[in-house]
Amino acid sequence: MQSVLEGFLDRVKAKIHVLEILPMCSLNCCFRTEDESVYILISKERLEIVEWVAVPDVNLEGPKDLIFGILAGSTPLKNDKLVFRGSFRQWLLLDSLFILAKRE
Repeated sequence: MQSVLEGFLDRVKAKIHVLEILPMCSLNCCFRTEDESVYILISKERLEIVEWVAVPDVNLEGPKDLIFGILAGSTPLKNDKLVFRGSFRQWLLLDSLFILAKRE
């Protein structure tokens, strides 16, 4: 999953119009599948995979294929098989990032 997340972050970094919507304060996200957890940090100054986050702001849990589809921009974030824990504002931000940085 780390390589898929790296691809997503690279696409975000490559699109200036997407960088504009990144928050000033750090948003810590945890992507969890059946066998793996990966953490990323999203902000205007930092956009990277990190080793570990004590208390993530956002948790996204679900089957690996759905998480990969979301990161590719081909699967909507609203899905019954996914569990999203975070605020509605965070959901809107991540949904926008996934759509705007989707694979071409």
